[in-house]
Amino acid sequence: MTEEETELEAKIKEDREKKSVLHQVTDTKALIEKHYYRIDVIERILASKEMDDTERDRLETELNALKEILQRSESALQNLHNSNRETTKMASLVAFLVFCIYCIYVVFTNDN
Repeated sequence: MTEEETELEAKIKEDREKKSVLHQVTDTKALIEKHYYRIDVIERILASKEMDDTERDRLETELNALKEILQRSESALQNLHNSNRETTKMASLVAFLVFCIYCIYVVFTNDN
C-alpha cells in the first residue's frame, strides 16, 4: 500500500466516525452500487472488446481490486446494520423503562 492510499483510508475512517450510522449506511450503499456498476462495465468491455494483453491485464487487475473493495464494503455495511440494530434495541429498552416508571408513579400518586 502506498502512503497516499493509507492517508485516504485514514481520512475515510475519520469521516465515518463523525457521521451517524444512518449516513454511513447510505454512503456505503452508494459506494457498493458504484462498484457494482464499474464491475459490470469492465466485464462487458473484457467480454466484447478486442485489446492487447497489457490493457486486458490492467482491466483484470482493476476488476479484481474492485471485487475486493466490494467485499470489504459489503462487510462494512453488515457491521453498520448490526450497529443500527443495537442502537434500536437500546432505544426501545429505554422507552420501556420510562413507561414502567411512569406506570409505577401513576399507581402511587392516584387518589382513587
